[in-house]
Amino acid sequence: MRYLLCGLAFILLPLPIMAQVETVWTREYDGACRAVAVMPDGGILITGESRHPQYFGDQNLLLRLNPDGDTLWTRAFGTVAEMDCSEVSEEFYGATGRMKVSSAMSIRRLFVNPDGSFLTFSDCTEENRQNCRCLTTWNDSGNFVGRVPFCATGINIIFDLNRTADGQFVAFGNPDPHVMNGNRFFVMRVSVRGDTLDYRSYEKDDFHFHEVIKPCRDGGYLLAGSSGKTIVSRIDPRGNKLWDYQMDERGVEFGDVGETDDGGFVIVGHTSRKGSTEAAGVAFKMDARGALLWQRSFAAGAECRSRTLDVLDNGELLMGGSFDRRKDARMFLMLTTNSGDSLWTKEVGHGEMRGMVKTPDGGYLLAGNYPEGDYPYRWKIILTRVTHIE
Repeated sequence: MRYLLCGLAFILLPLPIMAQVETVWTREYDGACRAVAVMPDGGILITGESRHPQYFGDQNLLLRLNPDGDTLWTRAFGTVAEMDCSEVSEEFYGATGRMKVSSAMSIRRLFVNPDGSFLTFSDCTEENRQNCRCLTTWNDSGNFVGRVPFCATGINIIFDLNRTADGQFVAFGNPDPHVMNGNRFFVMRVSVRGDTLDYRSYEKDDFHFHEVIKPCRDGGYLLAGSSGKTIVSRIDPRGNKLWDYQMDERGVEFGDVGETDDGGFVIVGHTSRKGSTEAAGVAFKMDARGALLWQRSFAAGAECRSRTLDVLDNGELLMGGSFDRRKDARMFLMLTTNSGDSLWTKEVGHGEMRGMVKTPDGGYLLAGNYPEGDYPYRWKIILTRVTHIE
């Protein structure tokens, strides 16, 4: 395996190479970031969690900013409350039949519409049913419009949902909600209203390693994820599974995936071995047939985690991640060639990176989280805007 150095070792690179990205501004906000998006007017939308003012727990957060990072409005919703579940399953919840639930929990994905309205895909509770995910619509002012629930008691467990080129959605999950470690997964296309447009079930060992589904340029899908090993599955536009690929090396955690112009895919992530405080960033490239073309590893002697990826128009790869964790965390950007050879690496502020999105001027917004005070932490959202990448 070919090793690349990141972190302080990159200070030895020629200075002009290091100067290819500059920080425009950095802002801090109360809360913890889950996702970030650029709005049609050039503004910014952040989803995440904030500390509830009355309960020991978090509530969902919507934070709308102008292009300079100034707050336009915030919305907080979802409270921790006690719920009577005795009619749901007394055997599971005990004789009291009571549990702590949240009326709206972690937002998993964010989708922005051309008119400024948006949708969120999140955990939720619906009619006392468990294992529910909801696709919720909001107007451009952050007001609730409506939601479509997907619950395990109705159409299985949905693990991830993503938007396709035609404006509809594709989801994947477990077709048997009572067998969490089964060997099947399903892929289905759904409309914005929640109507099932197409459904197909697949056999695969260790299906539960999958975490995300990504629409491909040809109309097919890529599923990727990890649980000890990274695994990738490719499905064509007609719903046929083309191939599975699983890394031989254990302890590689999935971060992000990008499609390249040659029909291949680049996966980034990091190693995470039990009992070790060290982590190394990793990247590997597969061709359209699922064959491994190259694999790279880069480490800084402590924790180095790759979380985000963007494939640039010229084929170069921009990776984002973090060195170390908690109060010592610093976000970084790394630019590599299309074969994974490093061109430069630069630290771009403190925090654990959670998202990276391109701005209209060719720059990027980098969103991360940073703990404030002693444990239990009160988290801060760190938002950094950088110049265009050369």
